[in-house]
Amino acid sequence: MNPDQDLEGFLVEFTPVGSSVKVCAVDPLTGLEAVIVGSSLTPSHLLANAAVRKLKALLGRADAAADAGQGEERSMPAAPARRGLIV
Repeated sequence: MNPDQDLEGFLVEFTPVGSSVKVCAVDPLTGLEAVIVGSSLTPSHLLANAAVRKLKALLGRADAAADAGQGEERSMPAAPARRGLIV
């Protein structure tokens, strides 16, 4: 199995922050993003895989929420789409 196979279809960005690195994985279809922070000494493919796994979990949660909302009224309104903070 190719370790980069899990990364296909997602955008991954690395941003160094001191002795750490911030890794952001984005699903281009939904705009949903997941962010992790790790040591800059950790291999980039491990950080990217962790960020993508987190993103897939978030996508699964979003799909489950959408499926639960079908056929019945939701008691709470759906949260508005959030955008990243540009600094």
